Amino acid sequence: MNLKKNWKSTERELMSKKEIYLAGTIGYYVVNNRSEKAQSWRKQVELLNESHSEFSIINPISYYKYNDGYQKTEKEIMRFYLNRLRKCSAVLVNLNDLDKSIGTSDEILFAYLHSIPVIGFVDNDEEYRKLHPWKIEQIDRIEVGEDALKRALEYIYLFYGE
Repeated sequence: MNLKKNWKSTERELMSKKEIYLAGTIGYYVVNNRSEKAQSWRKQVELLNESHSEFSIINPISYYKYNDGYQKTEKEIMRFYLNRLRKCSAVLVNLNDLDKSIGTSDEILFAYLHSIPVIGFVDNDEEYRKLHPWKIEQIDRIEVGEDALKRALEYIYLFYGE
């Protein structure tokens, strides 16, 4: 009985947390043997988030491993990710190499159409200038330059936290 009570309180605690979905290029990097580029910024967000207990991080890389053969179709992956995205409080999107990721572009549009705030970051002005004007319109805020990721995450904490 006590175990059930503890499980219920843990379940409520997890359900009360706001979720931040981490969107950004994955497949392109994996195919080109640059997986670390897809993983490093997400790991950084997970570390930065440790001091913000009101948020949990939804890291798509934690669910599916590309090229391991577990998933049967791309549809399966897409539907899983969009279901997770639908339930989140905000999307943090890495806009670097967005032109190489139709999936990330779709995630931005999906969030926009479901009124989920999208906060983006990009390393430099050159990458920013590559963004399609419609994508810029679908994103609530974009941070550019040095420490853009940290500024974008702080914005989410400030405006979408408790």
